[in-house]
Amino acid sequence: MGFSIDSQQVCTGQTGNKCEALGDDIFGVDRSTGQLVVVRSRNANGSPTINYEADLHYSLVVRVTDMGGLFDTATMTVSVLDVNEAPFYHAVDSEDAKARALLAKSSTMLHVSDDNQKVRVRGSSIKENVGTDTIVGTIIADDIDFGDTLTYAITGGNDAGLFKIEKLASGVAQISVDRAFVDFENAAEHVLTIEATDSMAAALSGSAWFRIKVEDVNEPPMFKTTFSGSVLENAKVGTGIGGPVNAFDEDMLSTEVAV
Repeated sequence: MGFSIDSQQVCTGQTGNKCEALGDDIFGVDRSTGQLVVVRSRNANGSPTINYEADLHYSLVVRVTDMGGLFDTATMTVSVLDVNEAPFYHAVDSEDAKARALLAKSSTMLHVSDDNQKVRVRGSSIKENVGTDTIVGTIIADDIDFGDTLTYAITGGNDAGLFKIEKLASGVAQISVDRAFVDFENAAEHVLTIEATDSMAAALSGSAWFRIKVEDVNEPPMFKTTFSGSVLENAKVGTGIGGPVNAFDEDMLSTEVAV
């Protein structure tokens, strides 16, 4: 006596009244014992084949055949149970419909990689010296599980505390300036690690990088110190008065003026 599967269908809804044949088998059966097993856990795009959030169950027609060729069939329903899944950030170049909808709410920009290739990444640009609460950009992760809510935190790349993140009513997380000390001459780029954490009892997290490009602005030169000097009356042309008058330019140009 041996077991086999005649057909596999995926069904939508609790009643399972809309079923269609699977393009590629997900399940198999041990020919000798009749034990059903999962034989394919991922789709070609990396998404899971068995997904509770898609509100699916499966209908299988299983056949048992004896040595004489006689057989019987039975229809079996495979229900999917929910498990907590970590939130994650979709790839910026993903063509998945849900991914595109989320990415439309996220700030992205072109970035020149180490191998001199232009790639699109999560990020934005701001001018140096902007004030507190200046909006930098937005980011959003996929919470995956039904009824789940996410919280966001900056967990890396923000040692000076220049930036902050808050979740808006729309569910999008907004990154803004927290301290008005963004300085191109000090750092032309910041790479923040943004962590999204779900609301389950055993909370899970996922993270992504958010690049902030700082744009240079022209800044006025400034004197290093106040100057005080004296000179004798009847001084000849070229007589020095005290030490040099020292000034500096924030735009990475050092200027020294002697009077």
